[in-house]
Amino acid sequence: MSKIKLMLLDDHDVVRAGFMFFLSKLDDVEVLGSFGRVADLIAAMRAQAPDVVLLDYALGKDEVDGLLLVQSLCARFPSCRVLIVSALDVPAAKPVLQRAGAQGFINKSASTMDITKAIRLVAYGYQSWPDDLPGEGADDAAPMPGGFGMDALLAKLSPREREVIRCYLDGMSVSEIAQKFARSVKTISTQKQAAFEKLGIKSDRELFMLKNDV
Repeated sequence: MSKIKLMLLDDHDVVRAGFMFFLSKLDDVEVLGSFGRVADLIAAMRAQAPDVVLLDYALGKDEVDGLLLVQSLCARFPSCRVLIVSALDVPAAKPVLQRAGAQGFINKSASTMDITKAIRLVAYGYQSWPDDLPGEGADDAAPMPGGFGMDALLAKLSPREREVIRCYLDGMSVSEIAQKFARSVKTISTQKQAAFEKLGIKSDRELFMLKNDV
């Protein structure tokens, strides 16, 4: 069988170096390129599309939103399969990522054996999501757990973070929420960002997509 052709996108040099170290030891994987910028990855994919892209979901602030990047890559390179790698657990974002076209997720803290297994599963046409990430992938044998909705997701947040997100979903601005709870705008913004990190999302758009999907 021919080797799995793979490209890697991560904006941290040390992470790319770590991946390259162990990927280079796999007999059935050929790394076509390792990139720190989206533009460089896309340019390389135009020249030679890989079978799998290992894609960091949380890139720097100057880069494209993670969800939009997944959608763009899957639309422009339909034969390529996307495996999300992240330092964060993103159970809340799984349905959104699946709809965007991603085939799997693996945490950067996973063992090299687990990462290799995920790469092979995705390359061979399967999906690879950790067992604790509920969702609706074609290979999910068990139904989605009961109660998986916004209430279940918001349970991951602190009481004040829940207040902020509920108000935000109701259409209130950060300033209006600050006024409602007699807190500073900075405090509300910090609580909103903390909630986003716990939910595994990066933008307002992803929050509202998540609300609609669950």
